[in-house]
Amino acid sequence: MRRKLAFARWIQGVLFGGLLTLHAAAVETEPPPPAQRGRVIPPPKAGKLYLIPGPSFGVNPVYGVMLGVGATASYYFGDPKTTRASNILFNFSLTTTGQLINTYRSFVYLKDDEWILMGDWRYLNAAEPTFGLGTGPASAKLVSSGEEIVYNDNIYRGPMQESQLLTFEQVRFHETVFRRVAPSTYLGMGYHLDVHADIHDNLLDLDAGIVTSHYAYSKLMGFDPNQAFTSGISVNALYDSRDSPIGSYTGIYALGSFRLNSKILGSSQDSSSLWLEYRQFFNLSPKAPGRDVFAVWGYGSFTTSGALPYLDLPATSYDQFGKSGRGYVQGRFRGEHFMYAEFEYRRKLFELGPIPVGGVVFLNLQTAGVSQQGVKLFEYIEPAGGGGLRFTLQRPTRLSIALDYGVGNYGSSAVYIRMNDTF
Repeated sequence: MRRKLAFARWIQGVLFGGLLTLHAAAVETEPPPPAQRGRVIPPPKAGKLYLIPGPSFGVNPVYGVMLGVGATASYYFGDPKTTRASNILFNFSLTTTGQLINTYRSFVYLKDDEWILMGDWRYLNAAEPTFGLGTGPASAKLVSSGEEIVYNDNIYRGPMQESQLLTFEQVRFHETVFRRVAPSTYLGMGYHLDVHADIHDNLLDLDAGIVTSHYAYSKLMGFDPNQAFTSGISVNALYDSRDSPIGSYTGIYALGSFRLNSKILGSSQDSSSLWLEYRQFFNLSPKAPGRDVFAVWGYGSFTTSGALPYLDLPATSYDQFGKSGRGYVQGRFRGEHFMYAEFEYRRKLFELGPIPVGGVVFLNLQTAGVSQQGVKLFEYIEPAGGGGLRFTLQRPTRLSIALDYGVGNYGSSAVYIRMNDTF
């Protein structure tokens, strides 16, 4: 097992270092001139890396204080008239409770948008609270009196008084390559590796008869509760007519991805899954692009055969950039099948010196289904909503910092400080 984990880390290190070297060779350190009223905003340039680096800071009841460095970058691999901006997000953080968070996520358009590269690479020495499977009344008991879960017919969904904290090491390498086959239409192949190792189930106490959701699900489905591997290939179809992937004003993004995981490739079990995603952006002010935008986002993640490890099941905020489900903690709802919808209104408010400031209001809905437990999709729907501000730091590329506050069910709420729009 340790050989598999070491090999996965080696792959991540080689690929991560190589891509950073490629981008660093093209960096121009000259910042774009400030865009003020009465001054013409310079157009974006090909071959120039627009970079916003800075320290990252956060406070989380699981991690304690998080300190590190992060960056968001935009780069044009071709003429901006025919090539959309690529977007790269990087974060490296250490926490006061000993966790390491290292993430690299990318959406890269090569020259003339002929090819698209989509990447999600991570190494985490992490902790995550989990809450069992499904959505509905059992979830409400998690923040009320609750009951201890026991080994019975409800073994992997029954309520517990507190969240169930898991600590683990995670390695992820997801990379998908798309080739344009028609205007705005792409076909692609991908490879996806997820490793969860050294899993510690903090509330598990078999001697006392306390069986956590993770342990019971793993035993029921034939997984090792201490480690899990998911490795597979995917076939993908993408339609992408957005004017920009960073701060979209118009266009459609539609993705279908079928993933086949195999023991031959190193998976703990054979399985398959389907991801369907749709986004659309409506510019409500044709004479002032971007002043008023209404955006819609929806996706579904479905286990189509076999079984996935507990920590690889579809869950809240398990999209590529980890931005869905504002108002809830990551992993709050989880199931074999998961569906999500979000609606957001964006409006430019005023300018703070050279920095345009915008506001957003949003509403999201999510539902999870568990066939063994008889919980169906749409049987229970969990809503959340809130608002926030956007500070556009680079007008030519629309790179921004987002500050949001979201409120969900069962007393859940959260503040988010992130790079760029949520979707």
